[in-house]
Amino acid sequence: MHHRTLLTGQTIRFNPLAIAVSLVCLWADIVVGSFGADATSNLTPDTRLDTGISSRSGLTINTTLGGALGIGIRALSSASSNLSSNDSSSGGGGAGRPLPENLSKFYDDIRAKGSCSRVLATGFWATDTGDNSFSYCGDHLDDYNILYIQGKHGALADMDIDCDGVVLTPNGSMPDAAKTGRCSYDSSPDLQNMTAFRDTIQQYDVGIADLNTYIHPYVVLGNEAAYQQKRLWTGRVGTVRANKDRNWKTFDPTGYGVLPLSLVAVVCGGGGNEQGGRKLVYGIWGDTNGDDDEHPMVGETSLSLATACYGDNMSGDNGHDETDVLYLAFLGSDAVPGPTGADWKADSFEQFERSIETLGDRLVERVGASVAARGFRVGRGGSGSGGMGQLVLVIVMGWGLFCFALVL
Repeated sequence: MHHRTLLTGQTIRFNPLAIAVSLVCLWADIVVGSFGADATSNLTPDTRLDTGISSRSGLTINTTLGGALGIGIRALSSASSNLSSNDSSSGGGGAGRPLPENLSKFYDDIRAKGSCSRVLATGFWATDTGDNSFSYCGDHLDDYNILYIQGKHGALADMDIDCDGVVLTPNGSMPDAAKTGRCSYDSSPDLQNMTAFRDTIQQYDVGIADLNTYIHPYVVLGNEAAYQQKRLWTGRVGTVRANKDRNWKTFDPTGYGVLPLSLVAVVCGGGGNEQGGRKLVYGIWGDTNGDDDEHPMVGETSLSLATACYGDNMSGDNGHDETDVLYLAFLGSDAVPGPTGADWKADSFEQFERSIETLGDRLVERVGASVAARGFRVGRGGSGSGGMGQLVLVIVMGWGLFCFALVL
């Protein structure tokens, strides 16, 4: 309900045309008010002195300039408030955000194409029971400055869970989360107490020793063949690959300009919500695939990122098996948040992911730039909802000016 105060000393003019226009404008104001939030809640006490509609003893119409202008301002503010509210609520931190139009189109296009044309490296597996048809793709290295993972026949990658990172407490004991949590040693026997870029994190001097799978949304990219023993956090020694398979497939993203701890956009497929269940989550490149599996694998993230995509049932031994996940890595130093561009000491996934959201929104604009340029805002909600918001805003502004001109 709109509450408005009649300004002391204002005069009610019984001009038939003015009264008719005011009634129409009042009707429009009520309609717009139901469309958006109450604009007066966004105004200061001084600017709320307004407006020409009151009341405590019935409805009084004030057809002075202030009244008509107030209606136009309220309509504009209400629509703007609604757009702002829709924009901020359509993401949702831990639940991911809807895809912007350009990224949704890109996702559909590469799946429809079936496989990538410019293969940077191939022979990788998404699942142990699948095949080795998955590749790192460079189709858009030059135009969008991105690389991604794709298989054959429209397949992308799956999402397994990487539990590596900060596991031991400072005194070397095993925390409860490692004993019984979703990333416990029982659920992830190859769990290690370090990620590939632990040294870089420590050089940042941001108050953490390494990434934390429960907090930091990191993505595992690249494949290594170290052929060396790996000491696990429990003190056990990992098994050395007996055959020293020199045909083990490897890939180093840094060779193409993707830098450690740079932002990665993850499109989570499936689920059953809007846009075919797809949602967008921002993460960072935080670890690499080793040679301790049966095959060279792709498609793995931290527990926090997987939870944002698919919920609390994700764990070290339960991931998302469908090959409908798009991992989009961005080339160049501008994709690296660095020590000050992310909240590395965040206490939750939501807090950390929010800290890299602005960077993510900007980088996603690279994808299909001609499409993104038509959007109202690339990021939360996409250009589709933004375009409708622009149209409503223009209509409301025009109506307010019309009322203003007629009353004059």
